[in-house]
Amino acid sequence: MVLIRGTETVSYQVPADWRLGFDGAAADFIDSLLAGRQPAQDIKTAKHILQVPLAIYEASRVGRAVSPDSIK
Repeated sequence: MVLIRGTETVSYQVPADWRLGFDGAAADFIDSLLAGRQPAQDIKTAKHILQVPLAIYEASRVGRAVSPDSIK
């Protein structure tokens, strides 16, 4: 993945299978239920993380930029 902000470019290596990115959060969620603690990722953060790829898919479908915050 490449993030471009103005003249700055930052590259990140991410797994080819996007599902792998959710494994850690899912494991922490289950562990938190068993331990009776709050998960590391709160609902607001989890929602935003899901809105980003959904906005990317929608932008691809409609052919224009889509704000993640517009995804409900």
